[in-house]
Amino acid sequence: MVLYLVFEYMDTDLKKFIRSFRQTRENIHLPTVKTLMYKLCKGVAFCHGHGVLDKCN
Repeated sequence: MVLYLVFEYMDTDLKKFIRSFRQTRENIHLPTVKTLMYKLCKGVAFCHGHGVLDKCN
């Protein structure tokens, strides 16, 4: 069995993204928060639908 993992390269991650707003005391715009939450929920639902469990289980 061979397992290939392919990841999209990004120069930051969600933690760093949020931290950058906290350090500058800026608010993340609501549409951005909604988009991020939607994508996170869709990603977790997709994984669960395909038998992949996240760390929360």
